[in-house]
Amino acid sequence: MISGGLAWSANEAMLRARHRLGCSSDWGLILSRNSRFDRFARRHVGNLLGSAKGDGARALFAYSYACTTVLEVAADRGCRAVMGQIDGGPVEEQIVLDEMSRHPELKERYRPAPPRYWQEWRRQCSTAHRIIVNSPWARECLERAGVDVRKAVTVPLYFETALDPAPRPPVRRFDDSRRLEVLFLGQLNLRKGAARLFDAVRQLRSDPVRFTVVGPASVQIPDDVLTARNFTYVGRVERADVGRYYEAADVMILPTLSDGFALTQLEAQAYGLPIIASAFCGEVVTDGVNGLVLPEVTGAAIASSIRRLIAQPDELALMSSRCVSSFRNIREYAERLVREAIG
Repeated sequence: MISGGLAWSANEAMLRARHRLGCSSDWGLILSRNSRFDRFARRHVGNLLGSAKGDGARALFAYSYACTTVLEVAADRGCRAVMGQIDGGPVEEQIVLDEMSRHPELKERYRPAPPRYWQEWRRQCSTAHRIIVNSPWARECLERAGVDVRKAVTVPLYFETALDPAPRPPVRRFDDSRRLEVLFLGQLNLRKGAARLFDAVRQLRSDPVRFTVVGPASVQIPDDVLTARNFTYVGRVERADVGRYYEAADVMILPTLSDGFALTQLEAQAYGLPIIASAFCGEVVTDGVNGLVLPEVTGAAIASSIRRLIAQPDELALMSSRCVSSFRNIREYAERLVREAIG
């Protein structure tokens, strides 16, 4: 199997550049980087495959948005063209735009993609023999966008760590002297449920809970939330410092409106940290086992789930003991990925 994994590095570099520019979407930069990488990969793959037609036994894997012509070259040379879809595509974009219209006061800096971006993406979807998605939610987004989901197969993400955390000490009671520590880690934006999270902070002002938000914000945090006694905004931290926030928390909150997977879920599990998650991401949480799944992404639903854990600290400790990974090792993950890509 020929890997197009360098595309992920290209996307990561693009995201870092966007962060340095202090904006959520510099589409000129994104399109330019994606195009340059696609041309580079096309030349490399063309040389690797040669001019002879293959028999379909080989497969090329490349990530979405930077693979238009490289997939076409692979398909033309008799390779199985496999695309990894990293997010919810145009359906996810519309979810964000709808949320922006509901909450203009939060001044989200997100900007929708130009038509060319989605035209290229649809061309990629059309060329691919297989589309790997990381969650049933991502598959649903493809279907709602009109993509032929008979091509789609679901392979959750894999996360490996050398961590072997000690069992978390049980908490007998949450009160003003020992509040429930709730961690939000990642980009604070409308797609991740920022508006719904702010509502929950307001509703839980008098409860023994503290929200700690770690990560860059592309929304304006309302003054009443920013100054609330139960809310702390840390902002961006170095990767090496992330672990201590997982360790200090009792539960992680992920009220996302759309995520292809949300890898932070697996990171949290590695630290023995239960998760309150929405259903619009990778299926890591089993409700009542290693966390809670929100019945809906609203401030009220978030507040209700948190109050449940405040009232039942023993349940929280049991959830922590049940945190597990989707795969036992990287070989198991690789075998499934290859099987799904070629099958």
